[in-house]
Amino acid sequence: MNFIFSKKTLHIFYVFVIGIFVIKIDSFTGERVGHASVVIGSKLYFFGGIKINSFCSDEIFYLDVSKTFSIESPPWVDLTIHVKMPFGGAMNTVSLVTINDEPIVYLFGGVMLDPITGEDLFVSNTHTFNPKTLEWKIPFIKGKEPERRNIRGASDDTGKIYIFSGFYDAYLYSNTVHFFDEMLILDTFNSTWSYSTAPNMPIRRAGYSATMLKNGVIVYIGGSITEQELTININNIVLYDTKLDTWSTMIATNTSLMDSRFFHSAVLDPDENIIVYGGRKSKVGFAKVEPPVIVLNTRKTPFEWTAPLISSNVDSVISTSGHTANLIGNYMIVAFGNITELHSHDKMYNSRMYIMDIRNYTWVETFEVIENTKNKTEESPTSTSGNITNVYCDWSHYWSYSYNIKYYWTFNL
Repeated sequence: MNFIFSKKTLHIFYVFVIGIFVIKIDSFTGERVGHASVVIGSKLYFFGGIKINSFCSDEIFYLDVSKTFSIESPPWVDLTIHVKMPFGGAMNTVSLVTINDEPIVYLFGGVMLDPITGEDLFVSNTHTFNPKTLEWKIPFIKGKEPERRNIRGASDDTGKIYIFSGFYDAYLYSNTVHFFDEMLILDTFNSTWSYSTAPNMPIRRAGYSATMLKNGVIVYIGGSITEQELTININNIVLYDTKLDTWSTMIATNTSLMDSRFFHSAVLDPDENIIVYGGRKSKVGFAKVEPPVIVLNTRKTPFEWTAPLISSNVDSVISTSGHTANLIGNYMIVAFGNITELHSHDKMYNSRMYIMDIRNYTWVETFEVIENTKNKTEESPTSTSGNITNVYCDWSHYWSYSYNIKYYWTFNL
């Protein structure tokens, strides 16, 4: 009897301890959308985002990709106990540059709120984070500082970050939403803002992806046109040549039917194929795109879309928007996001990460380290493109399928 009692007690103790551990882990990872991510060496960093209770996060944590791991037990490391973002942040863009042989993360734009009161914490739209010293700073940058949200930045090897369009949503003060017909250029080496004056600039948009090719051309895919509330045709590819300061457009060929989309992710593989995942096809309801994975071959002229045959070694992969995707070696790591599938009506955000082996387009359970593999990264939202405390948002507009552009652009990723 005593043995049975002790065994039951021990079992309860284990459940209790394990429960605490799981809750602790979920407290800093958990469901989120609109966060940002960037690869620095053997670490995949995540910043902020909007969490399940509709508040903005000031968390920083990373995934240790120096070791082999399973998606069921990813090696998360929480930095929030040591350093937090200076604000609860979401819908910004991050870029990694090297200054004086040190990696520096530039975080620009997005929402910047007090993670407790929810009030505006705006001091500067540009902040830097040093992953070695864990220090946040506000750099002095010459020129008029812009304000933007729902953007994707693309950086080159000269330390310049290119940021197209986006909008400023003054929802804290009014119903004003203003979109920009501009290409911003942040020169991190010379600490200056400038604006491209190149003709033939494409129509303003948000929720697009921006991918820098090896030749210095940025490929803009998808997005949504605000005034008309239309999703940009997936075949209409916009190109910006950073070396020549010129815009051009291309109509990509398409080998199969595929939905146009926004708030998707895009990564560049070693063969300069752009792998696009997820996104939304409309601003209301559950708007899963088909197929979830599409690939743009940029070596062909014109570029060519294909929908590869996807296989899976995992139970299920939930389609999302507003997630992040980063390419590390042979693997695309997709994390978090807004669930777009109908069967997930009672669950808005995804708390999981998924791994795709891009060599055969297979969702896999295990990330396997390959020595001397050069890391490549997509800059996110969303470029990637991002809570422990409370900044509440009004989700009633989402569930009533409101067309109020203020709440849609701000929170319905």
